[in-house]
Amino acid sequence: MELGQDEFEADIGIAQGEVADECSHLADSLLFLARTIRKSISEQLSEVGVTYGQARMLRAVSECETPPRMTEVASLLEVVPRSATSMVDALEDAGLISRIPDRSDRRSTFVQLTQSGRDLLIHLDAARNRSSVSLFEPLGEARRRALMELLDEAKTHSWNLPKGSVDTETLPQKEGER
Repeated sequence: MELGQDEFEADIGIAQGEVADECSHLADSLLFLARTIRKSISEQLSEVGVTYGQARMLRAVSECETPPRMTEVASLLEVVPRSATSMVDALEDAGLISRIPDRSDRRSTFVQLTQSGRDLLIHLDAARNRSSVSLFEPLGEARRRALMELLDEAKTHSWNLPKGSVDTETLPQKEGER
């Protein structure tokens, strides 16, 4: 989709300026912190032979009131069912998850944490807490609370954005992509 010159200039005007610069700086800072947190957690996970994705699966299964079906786990993690199956295979081989056949549907399987999986989650929670404390404790209580409130408000706002709210068709294109 080609933009007219007036539309292009209007989009550029919105995408530039002090507010846009501040918002971009915030996004960059959040991405940096997210990568820092994930790297720290991944290093601790590698010590116990679990990937970040596997740890997410353990957490998701642990938070379900009843053992979830494999398809439910895939949905919770926002992955395709085949990826969830591969993760469950590895976690089952490690003795952290077990499969339970669904007696009402032979094609369906439930998953649940083993005692080893529950024990590992306790260890992972402690590691995550240590990592989080080292990152955020220096801010002090008042600033941590203020940051939590601001981030919670931003999360709420992001959940209310309509899917596809960024119209990639109207974004300026690089030379040669037109």
